[in-house]
This record gives sequence, C-alpha cells and structure tokens, in this order.
Amino acid sequence: VKPRLYLALGISGAPEHVEGMKGSGLIIAVNTDPGAPIFNVAHYGAAADLLEVVPSLIDKLKELK
Repeated sequence: VKPRLYLALGISGAPEHVEGMKGSGLIIAVNTDPGAPIFNVAHYGAAADLLEVVPSLIDKLKELK
C-alpha cells in the first residue's frame, strides 16, 4: 500500500502491518502507548487518545484543501 497519506489511528505497529504500509508518502500515527512500534515508521506521531486528537487532525486536513 502506498497512499499519499496514511493515518495509523490506534494501530500498534505489528511487523506485518508495518511491512505493508511503510512505503506511504506521509504516515501520521496516534496511539496511547508512547512505545508503540508504529512511531518508529511514522513521520508524525502523537502519544494520545485518538478520540481526543482526531477532531483537531480533521480540522487541519480540511485546511489543506
């Protein structure tokens, strides 16, 4: 999978998952575990509850239109 934007919301970053998405153009990860492996491949990450972060992320992405 090689999308321009990949949102890893609540994804821990299992090796099988990472192998399939690491070629994405921009990877943004949100996970409550600051040690989650997904942060090793993400370009941007937030160690937070996705339900608290996603509304602001959506607002920022709307600004990019």
